[in-house]
Amino acid sequence: MRSYILITLLLSLLLMNCKTHDYELQYSYKNIIIPDSLFKFYPKELTNLTPETYSSDAFKDKNSIIPFFDYKCFSYLKRYNIKKNDLFYSYIDSLNEYFIDSIDIVNDEYSIIGNQFDIEKQLGTSKSLINYKSFDKNKILFSFNDCFSETSPFETKCGLNKTFKMYILMKGYEFILPQKYYSDNTFLPEGYRHGYLSGVAYSIEEQKIIYWTCAW
Repeated sequence: MRSYILITLLLSLLLMNCKTHDYELQYSYKNIIIPDSLFKFYPKELTNLTPETYSSDAFKDKNSIIPFFDYKCFSYLKRYNIKKNDLFYSYIDSLNEYFIDSIDIVNDEYSIIGNQFDIEKQLGTSKSLINYKSFDKNKILFSFNDCFSETSPFETKCGLNKTFKMYILMKGYEFILPQKYYSDNTFLPEGYRHGYLSGVAYSIEEQKIIYWTCAW
């Protein structure tokens, strides 16, 4: 009986490792349409640190194109749960060389970039309309709504809870994706119709770090 239980446990661990390996291969940078230069601050793929989960809609396949909208914002995220304090803070400290800005996500004075539906929702109220018209004057942040499978209360406009701090590490307002993904995006303000953002969101309370990149 003990031998049976031991064999079952070993097989379960083996299957779990295989699944994790396949998952990591699927979400490898080489399978993503966003230039890998935007991932340079992510933990290296060969490190022993394994993401808690991934999220992406930017795979190099025909399913990456959504025909219902001319515009689409592609994203690639990795979320880590790091329980060791020294390791957690070492990863946060390593970002200092890339730091260009921070955003207080509890304060609503920033504009959201996401898919067309995410942006159009900003037009739902007069306050949102004012915010949208100030798109080029506000700091711009990616929308994390629906990026991860589990449900959680959206305590902030960007879709993360209030414990998260936000660093912007890379940004630009030019088209960097393969040409077949180009669209005019005329509903966005001129000068912001294409671009990219990369950054990190981290929560000391939850011991979580989210590395994120988007391009549109």
